Amino acid sequence: MTTASEGVRLHSHRVRPRTGGGQGVRFDDSVGVLSAGAFAAELSASWIRSLGYRSRIVDVAELAECRVLPKVLVVDGAAASTTLPPLLVHLVKVVVVVDVTDLGAVLPGATVVRDAAGAPAAIRSAITDVLGEGRVRVVITPRELEVMAKYVMGATVKETASAHFVAECTVRTHYRRVTQRYEAAGRPVANKAQLLLAMVADGWLTVDGTVARPAPPDLG
Repeated sequence: MTTASEGVRLHSHRVRPRTGGGQGVRFDDSVGVLSAGAFAAELSASWIRSLGYRSRIVDVAELAECRVLPKVLVVDGAAASTTLPPLLVHLVKVVVVVDVTDLGAVLPGATVVRDAAGAPAAIRSAITDVLGEGRVRVVITPRELEVMAKYVMGATVKETASAHFVAECTVRTHYRRVTQRYEAAGRPVANKAQLLLAMVADGWLTVDGTVARPAPPDLG
């Protein structure tokens, strides 16, 4: 639950547009997702990633304390939007998704999207207005992700095969299939170091090689 003090911190001098050399907040090219439900938040974030954008789940406390804000914030529900201070709409693009029966107040200045048939297109349009067209995210299966996470972080083919109880040819097959998908997407990778960078950029791995999240569902 958001406290009054959290709102005050975000509305204070701690959060302000970046100016040359100032101590204000910085912005990254990502989409933040704010939702009361963890499962709904992960579904939304996964869908946004499938469009080719970086996405991360945030909460009000993080928005108040974090020095880096997403350029777009997608909020689930009118009630959730009112926990945010009015200043936020002057810093980032705030998109509030509301149920068709939700007659509650929404954060003034936010873009309101009704949760109906046209909602996905409207949300995508709002994101594109700020971040441009999303980059195609290469699909990697859960098993490929497990094996490649080990391999691209420096393990040999033999070490990777041993760690995952597969044949060495299986490791090579996973590597070939994943790199072929990047090639087909117009993002060729020449070696496993470049594959690591590509997988981090797509959100499959963190910078230390840890699997960042399960593969997103096929949302069509």
